[in-house]
Amino acid sequence: MILRLVFLCTILSSCLASFGQSSLIRCTKYKELHRDDGKWEQWPSSWSHYDSDAIFVVTELENNEYQIQMFVEDKLLAEVLATYDSEASALKRKDWDEKQVYCYKDRDSNYLFMRKVSLEAVVENPKLWKQSGASMYLWLFTEDYAVLLK
Repeated sequence: MILRLVFLCTILSSCLASFGQSSLIRCTKYKELHRDDGKWEQWPSSWSHYDSDAIFVVTELENNEYQIQMFVEDKLLAEVLATYDSEASALKRKDWDEKQVYCYKDRDSNYLFMRKVSLEAVVENPKLWKQSGASMYLWLFTEDYAVLLK
């Protein structure tokens, strides 16, 4: 009996260890745009607000991969498995003249740009998302859709 309990505890702890650490990001306002016939709209000048917060669940997986799930009104709207892209990050930092830009890319070439805080930092300390200037750009090229969130 004790051996079975020890065995079950070992399996349970191994299973839990295979899941990465997760954090929640709450976004209250957004700007979105669409691509039509290969051409992107312009970003709107004003912010829109969700009836209830958009919630992102960020989970750090193996090999510097992150799972990002976007929920609005309890519905899963998007899910991306992305890895840090150092080349894209360097280009965006130069383009935006900003030191704290972190770019992540998925297998379908969708992008997530984080401004002021990296996904790694958010997973470790979700309060960092609330700092001034923190924002997330989610470019879903496969859906012809992009959203900027704060």
